[in-house]
Amino acid sequence: MVKSTISVLLVDDNLVFRNLAARFLATLPGIEVAGTAEGGADGLLLAATLHPDLILMDLHLRNEHGLQIIPQLRTMLPQVGIIALSLLDPLGFSAATLQAGADAFVDKMTMASDLLPAIQQVSQRSLIASV
Repeated sequence: MVKSTISVLLVDDNLVFRNLAARFLATLPGIEVAGTAEGGADGLLLAATLHPDLILMDLHLRNEHGLQIIPQLRTMLPQVGIIALSLLDPLGFSAATLQAGADAFVDKMTMASDLLPAIQQVSQRSLIASV
C-alpha cells in the first residue's frame, strides 16, 4: 500500500517562521505537519516519538547548529528524509548539509517554489530505499 500523506516534523527556533511554515505546509497536497520543534534537542525527542517521514531542519538554531543535529537524526532514523533549511549562505551550506546526512537543501528565500518539489523528491527516494 502506498502512503498517501507525508508526515513532516519542522525544526526551527523562530516561532514566527515555524508558524508560517507549518501553515504553508498544511496547504500542500499530501503533506501533514506531524509536529514542530524549536531546537535540536526538542527535534530529536519529537523525531524519536513521532517517527515522521520527513524532517525540515533549520541550520541556524539558537544554541545549536543543524549540521550537528542532522547526523544524530540520520543515526536515530536512517530512513527518514531530511531537508535542511537556511536563509543565510545557501551556496556554502548546500554541500555541507549533504555531507552531514541531509537529503536536500532548500533556501528559505525560495521555499514557496522549491519546498514541495524537494519534499516529493526526498520522499520518493526514501520510499525506494525502504523497499
